[in-house]
Amino acid sequence: MRLASSRSASNIEHMDSSKVTDTDQVSELDARKASVLRVLTFNIWDLPPIVKDIATRMNAIGQQLATMHLDIVALQEAWNAAARARIAQAAHLGGLAYTHYYQSGIAGSGLMLLSRFPIVETAFYRFPLGGRREQFWETDYFAGKGIGFARVLTPLGLMDVYNTHTVASYTADEHDENRPYRLADLYECVRFMNRSSAQPVICCGDFNTRREQREYEIMPTLGRLRDAYRTLHPSDLGATFAPDNPYLPNVTAKCLDYVFVRDGTVTSLEPVSAMVTLRTFQPNASAPPIAYSDHYAVLVELSVRETVAPTVSHTSDKGTRTKHVLLNLHAELQRGLVSARRRQMMNVLGTATGLAFLTIIHRAESGRRAVRVILRCARLLAAIWTAGLAGISLFAVPYEIHALLKLMDGIEQQLQAKRTFNGIAWEDE
Repeated sequence: MRLASSRSASNIEHMDSSKVTDTDQVSELDARKASVLRVLTFNIWDLPPIVKDIATRMNAIGQQLATMHLDIVALQEAWNAAARARIAQAAHLGGLAYTHYYQSGIAGSGLMLLSRFPIVETAFYRFPLGGRREQFWETDYFAGKGIGFARVLTPLGLMDVYNTHTVASYTADEHDENRPYRLADLYECVRFMNRSSAQPVICCGDFNTRREQREYEIMPTLGRLRDAYRTLHPSDLGATFAPDNPYLPNVTAKCLDYVFVRDGTVTSLEPVSAMVTLRTFQPNASAPPIAYSDHYAVLVELSVRETVAPTVSHTSDKGTRTKHVLLNLHAELQRGLVSARRRQMMNVLGTATGLAFLTIIHRAESGRRAVRVILRCARLLAAIWTAGLAGISLFAVPYEIHALLKLMDGIEQQLQAKRTFNGIAWEDE
C-alpha cells in the first residue's frame, strides 16, 4: 500500500505527498511506542540481463526481508519492475506494508523504499552530474541517479528517510574521472537533506565511497551526519564489497554502503547495533552457496528517544574542518571542469574529422557495385558517429560544464561569506 499523490516542482524530478487520514491506524501506532528502529540498506544488483541468478536472488532477498523484523529498508539497483513487485509482495508479509519507487531517467533510479510505517510524503532530486552520457557502458547517466526522500510516520513521530546511489568508479583512484561528479553528488545530497531541519534523518545508500577518501567527509562535516556502523565499530572496515563474495573473487575489500543518522530537534537517533548481513545462501541442497548480491547489506538498530537534541556546536575546529572540506571539494570540481572541457575539445575534433571523412566518401566514386555498397555503409556509419560526437560536444558536455560552474560558484560564495548552508561558520586562520 502506498499513501501518495503526485505533484511537481522546479529542479525536483518527482514529488508526491499525502495525509494519513486513518486516525485509528495512527492511534494504533502511537500505542505501540516502539523505541528501536531496524533499518537495512542493500544494493541488490538487479540489472537484467547482464548479471547472474537474478530470479533466484530476488526471491531469496524477498524471503529474507519478510523474516528480519525490519522497519525501514532502502534498496538500490532495483531496476526490474517484476523483481520489485516480488520483493514488495514478500516484504509485505513481514510487515513492510508501504513501498515507494523513485522514477527517474531512462532506466529508473533503481531506488526503492519499504517501510513498516506510513509514508506521508516523498520527493526525488536528480543529480545534475549523474554520469557522463558518452560512457554509455557505465549506465550511470541513463539511470537518472539522485537522492530519494520519504517522510515516514513512526510511533515516535516523523522521520525523514533518504536513499541514494552515487556515480560509481570504474578505474583506479588516480584515473577516476567520475570522482568529481561523485563529490558533486554527495554535496547535492547533504544540501538536499538540509530541508530536514526539524525531523531526525536516516540516510541510506550505496555511496561508492570509502571512508578513507576525501569525499566521505562531506557527509559528517557538511551533512552533520553520523555513520551508524562506524559509531559502534570504529576500527572495523565493515566491508560490503568483499573478496569473500562468490561474485567478486579478486576485489579489494571495501565499504561502500552506509546508514547515516542525524538527530532532530526533539528526537534523537542513537545506534545500538550494526552489522554487515545478507552475504550468501544455498539455492538448494545440491547447489553451492551464492551471494544475494555483489554487495552485502548493512543492518542497524537505532534507539529513538523523545528528547531535546543538544544545540549544534559551531566550534572553531568544526568551522576549520568545514572550510577545508569546501576547499577540497572546489579543487576536485575544478579538476572535473578541466576534464569536461578537454572532453568537449576532443569531441569537437572528432566531429570535424567525421565531417572531413564524410566529404571524402561523398566525393568517392566507383563503377563496381560492391565498392558502392561499402561506401554507402561507411557513409552511414560516419554520419552516425559524427552526429553523436556533435551532440555530445554541443549539448551533453556543456550541460556538465554549466552544472560544475554553478556548484563551484555556490561554494565560492560560502567561502567568501565564511559560512556554509548548514549554518557552520569560521574565522580567518
